[in-house]
Amino acid sequence: MWEAGGPVRIVGYTLELGSPLSGLVAAVDYIETPYFALVGCDMPLIKAELIGYLYSACLGHSAAVPRWDASGVLEPLCAVYHTPSVRLGLRRVLDEGKFRLIDLIATLPDAAYVPTSRLTTVDPGLNSLKNVNTPQEYALLLNTEYSQR
Repeated sequence: MWEAGGPVRIVGYTLELGSPLSGLVAAVDYIETPYFALVGCDMPLIKAELIGYLYSACLGHSAAVPRWDASGVLEPLCAVYHTPSVRLGLRRVLDEGKFRLIDLIATLPDAAYVPTSRLTTVDPGLNSLKNVNTPQEYALLLNTEYSQR
């Protein structure tokens, strides 16, 4: 099992960009490891095994980002990134006035795109990628999760 060890540091936004990039900009200077996982706060069913899988896929790359098989849509808020590559990429996108995670990923030289079908080996229902944006969605997700146990 993967765990966040030690104390947790909470940092506030240094720039309000109107996107999740705001949080990454605020946090990236505090990251002391070569790789980090970025997970959206609206993904309550994230599995440590999925992050471990993405970490392994990221080694030697600038990122490991899930990509939905059918649509090709990326999941940049459930991905593992190479810290130095992200720091360089952030400077570039901010200088260009771009504020989306997708813009950042486009600057990374060798991101690995992981098909969601491969992630089913560690998360068969891909529950880690389910996001919740309302209290009603959360209640429904909890009811579904507990009924499947």
